[in-house]
Amino acid sequence: MNRKAFILEILKQIRDKQSITLKELGVDLQFLAEVSELILDEGLAKNIHVTRGGQGNKALHVSLSSATVTMKGLDYIEANALQPSKNDLEPKYKFMQYLGL
Repeated sequence: MNRKAFILEILKQIRDKQSITLKELGVDLQFLAEVSELILDEGLAKNIHVTRGGQGNKALHVSLSSATVTMKGLDYIEANALQPSKNDLEPKYKFMQYLGL
């Protein structure tokens, strides 16, 4: 998954207060830490905590549980949400089935 798509998915999950796990995301801890720090540095969300240590200053833990999307993050979601998340698709899909499409 490219970084922009991943950032968008993380922001949507933070916005929707969904639990975020590495297994569900399908990425490793180092990639999640890198993207989480990018989101924080760009001001797209706040209350993201990345713990690093050891040789190579590798990520040890990423906490998104208290993260919240900023106004800039909401703008990012709106500007880049060409493909809605799974939660966004379900009602539209059901409506299309209703119409016979």
